[in-house]
Amino acid sequence: MSKLRKTKEFYSRLYERAVELYKEGKSVKEIAELLNLSYSCVYAWVKLGRKPRKSKVEEFIAYVKTSGPLPVCEVVKKFPKHSELYLLAKQRGFAIERAKLPRKFKGYHLWYYLPEQAEELKKKIENFLKREYVKGKKLRGSPFPSTRFLSR
Repeated sequence: MSKLRKTKEFYSRLYERAVELYKEGKSVKEIAELLNLSYSCVYAWVKLGRKPRKSKVEEFIAYVKTSGPLPVCEVVKKFPKHSELYLLAKQRGFAIERAKLPRKFKGYHLWYYLPEQAEELKKKIENFLKREYVKGKKLRGSPFPSTRFLSR
């Protein structure tokens, strides 16, 4: 069985703990042993002031959190590999969702959101669908379809 590599999220959490321990007066060697890290890693963090980089998945989640529910046309500008990031986020246990509309709404057929943004997402999609209907796009069924894709 192969040993899985630790993710950047893992090191971000340990970095804060290492700095805290160093401020308490622990030596680099003690911190390395305590946190099960290499001496050079801890030395770079506490003596040289280097920080572990954030992962793309963390950046993706933070972007969706700060910008609210977003259509894929907005997300792809900053994260071209958004679908891959979404799948990684789900695998790692992050609470992120995506809602799907028919593909005829190019760029707006996929929306990323966090569970606490579900109501805001419904409003944004309803406004979008109203605009599309007003522009003359023919929608199947009622002019303002229900947001059935949100109820899982």
